[in-house]
Amino acid sequence: MKRNVLLKFSLAAMFCPTLAFAWPDQPVSLVVPFPPGGVTDITARIVAQRLEKNLGTTIVVENKAGAGGNIGAAAVARAKADGYTLLYGTQGVLAANPFLYKKINFDVKKDFAPEGKSSQTAHVLVLTTR
Repeated sequence: MKRNVLLKFSLAAMFCPTLAFAWPDQPVSLVVPFPPGGVTDITARIVAQRLEKNLGTTIVVENKAGAGGNIGAAAVARAKADGYTLLYGTQGVLAANPFLYKKINFDVKKDFAPEGKSSQTAHVLVLTTR
């Protein structure tokens, strides 16, 4: 079964518990390609809690940091495409990194299918006038 189909159902189940079905029958890994404690990690853990409640299974948040998110993304790309290993990706990893790095160990178009937005953050640039 393709990752994108399973991801659609998991995201839908997060907001509508009645959509839960036989999948999953084992814990699901949610890979965060950044270190613990950052915005991506915190939002992934909030999403994981909601998914656990609605899917009735354990969601294990795994931080696989390094290379601007490429290490975690490559680990998910190599995982079996059965829906039990998901990437909590960002625009940087999936849109910018293919242009910033000469070699990455995954193909964004072939290995991943982004299906939705779970959160939105604002960034502010502050300058000192002194």
